[in-house]
Amino acid sequence: MKLLKQLNGFDQFGCILVLCSQLAVGQSAPATPPAGQKTAQTPRTAEEKNSLDRALLDAVEYDNRSEVRQLLAEGGDPNAHDEHGVTALMKSAEDMDAELARTLIVAGADVNAHDAVGMTALLTAADDGSPDVLRLLLARRADVSARDANGWNAVIFAADAHRADLVRLLLGAKADCLAQDKIGISALMLAAAGDDASTAEALLNAAAAADKLVAAKRRPSAPSQLRLMVDAHDQRGWTALHHAAVRGAERTVRQLLQRGADPNAGQGTGPTPLLLAAESGDPGAVEALLAHKADPNAPGANGITPLIQAADAGNAGVVQLLLGQGAEPNAAARDGRTALMEAGAGGYTEIVHMLLEKGAEPNARMANGASVLARASARPQNEAVIELLKKAGAR
Repeated sequence: MKLLKQLNGFDQFGCILVLCSQLAVGQSAPATPPAGQKTAQTPRTAEEKNSLDRALLDAVEYDNRSEVRQLLAEGGDPNAHDEHGVTALMKSAEDMDAELARTLIVAGADVNAHDAVGMTALLTAADDGSPDVLRLLLARRADVSARDANGWNAVIFAADAHRADLVRLLLGAKADCLAQDKIGISALMLAAAGDDASTAEALLNAAAAADKLVAAKRRPSAPSQLRLMVDAHDQRGWTALHHAAVRGAERTVRQLLQRGADPNAGQGTGPTPLLLAAESGDPGAVEALLAHKADPNAPGANGITPLIQAADAGNAGVVQLLLGQGAEPNAAARDGRTALMEAGAGGYTEIVHMLLEKGAEPNARMANGASVLARASARPQNEAVIELLKKAGAR
């Protein structure tokens, strides 16, 4: 009986041990949380936090997605930024990594944070970035009106990168297609300067669509968005057409003229698009401007006409076009220089011949007294031009 009691006591003690072991199993450490989910952290020193944030920024910069998830789980700040204010999300946008950007946003990254020069993740993505990152940021309500320190919005950045696809995405999100920076540069001007017909078309179509919407709402007093876009000018007084003309961007010159751009913009105050195109030397751009009634004799602020400009640059094809459209061969700039003087001084025999045939005066003089022949004689090995001028009576 005593032994039975002892056995019964042992059984009871064993049951208690089994029960305790089961309780211990039930109280084991919780499973590792999903990636990106923070665990309870002991308070960190400022130095430890900074070290963790630096590691997170490095991991983002090197596209180490697993390391980013791990650091976020350890308490890394999704809004960590470097000494210039560039955040982890901005770095992921620059790297065009949509998955990494999504991970940071889910962890709490501020999509509208900006750095020391006003850049945001959206502006970074618009600057020749990824359509996927841009869509993600727009879906998370990134501010499409944000501008950097120079006044560039996302549309201007995308246009400067010649990314018509990004421009269309931004316009679809109601980004301002008429925005101009601190010196008056617009997205259309940048597209025109790069002869980027696709981006220019996206911008022009957006403005035209806005005009149709206004017309449908019967608001006749509202200004035309298309008119505002093509007539906008920068601090120099240059429109998008000026920017296309100075680069000899024939495609965009024709495109802008078809949308109503003024071929004589700037006349009386500065250079006209034709004056700039005459210097660039693209006959197609000059021909398009002349076909839309650009004035072949409109001078710039210093009195230089398109013909003088083309002769000075040695653009024989342009000189021929201008003379054929009524350019005055004896027009003089404020200092008295003429097209013949510039062609002779440059040694452009073909242009000298064309100008003389059109009645250019071989004995014209500058305000300082310099003659056509004197300027031509100052150029070494210019015998052919000098002979032509002398045959025409130059003295």
